[in-house]
Amino acid sequence: MRGPVNLRIFQFGNLFLEQVSGIPIGGPVSGAVLEGVLSLDEHMFEQYIWPTIASTCKLQGERQKWLTIARYVDDIFIASRWLCPHCVEGIVTHIYKNTINFDRACDELNYIDGYTIVKFLDLWIYLSWSNQFITLVNKNDLFALSGINSLHVKNRFPIAYGSTTYLRKRITCDLQGRIAKFNQFNFSPNMSFLYLVMDFAELMRLGYGPIFLETYWKKAASDLGTWEIGEAALERLKAVCRKTRPAAKLSGGRCCLPRSQGLQRAPQIGARTISLQDLLP
Repeated sequence: MRGPVNLRIFQFGNLFLEQVSGIPIGGPVSGAVLEGVLSLDEHMFEQYIWPTIASTCKLQGERQKWLTIARYVDDIFIASRWLCPHCVEGIVTHIYKNTINFDRACDELNYIDGYTIVKFLDLWIYLSWSNQFITLVNKNDLFALSGINSLHVKNRFPIAYGSTTYLRKRITCDLQGRIAKFNQFNFSPNMSFLYLVMDFAELMRLGYGPIFLETYWKKAASDLGTWEIGEAALERLKAVCRKTRPAAKLSGGRCCLPRSQGLQRAPQIGARTISLQDLLP
């Protein structure tokens, strides 16, 4: 199984390129191959390597008591209340020493109010001695607040251009996905409100009008309570628009415009920077 992990030659036009670091990901079988190889390493660690480490260091009890390990494809999260960072890095080397090397990423590590906060994939993980919880990363929050295109770092939603049928289905599906994440993380109504108001602000920056968003939020919301949270978020954004241009009407009569017009006729929040004070309930 290790042979396919070394398949690092790619064709780009008439050029052949070799990937010099990381794992080749993206082919039709790459996910299955990667999972098979790394799962074998992890099994060997749990069965043979960890018992040796635990015996040497006199660590009693299950491994989960001393060390938390989670991997998604080629990203790994590993944390311990008891072991130092140097020892934790050494354990990662023990697990995957025959296959790959992981780069250490601590640029998103913070310590606030007794919590260690670390970014893993699209999640913020908060850890303390007595509690832990997870929130979502919104990579486009600065774009949603400011409207500055250079701060739009991830294409989470399509711009308001193209097939109306496709856009309706896509936005409804994306909103349903957000609701599922809120439920999965057991978000409070206030937390859901804050994320939704940022999502709707980003969509309005991309040219979607409030009427469009109201219609498809209603289709996406699975219950009355969830629908009311989204409606409150949209009402807050409408208030921001009215505050900016009291005499102007909110766009939303058309859900899709030609690209050249869509960016010019973006909702009124495009004319100003939004402060968090404007958005908080």
